[in-house]
Amino acid sequence: MCYKNKDRRPADCESAAGADWLKFIVGVFILAGVIVFFSSGYTPPGVFGEVLRHNQEHKIDASPFFYGDVENMTEYEEGVRQMRDKAKEKSEL
Repeated sequence: MCYKNKDRRPADCESAAGADWLKFIVGVFILAGVIVFFSSGYTPPGVFGEVLRHNQEHKIDASPFFYGDVENMTEYEEGVRQMRDKAKEKSEL
C-alpha cells in the first residue's frame, strides 16, 4: 500500500488504486454474468446438465434451502442420538 511505503510517488499510488477498482469492477461484471447465465435456463451438457434437466422436468426445487428445510427435524435428531447410544453400548462390550 502506498501509505506504508514512503519511497513511492503519489502517481504510483493513484495507479495502484485505479487497478484495485478495475479488478473490483471486472469481478462484479463476471459475477453478474454467471448469475445471468444460470438464471437463463440453459443447462450445460454432460452429467451436471442432466441433473439440472431432470430437476426442471420433475419440478424439483434443489436449492440449498430445500435440503435444509426438513419437517420433524427434532424427531430425526433424537433418533440419531438413540442410534449413536446403541452403537456406543455395542462397541463397549
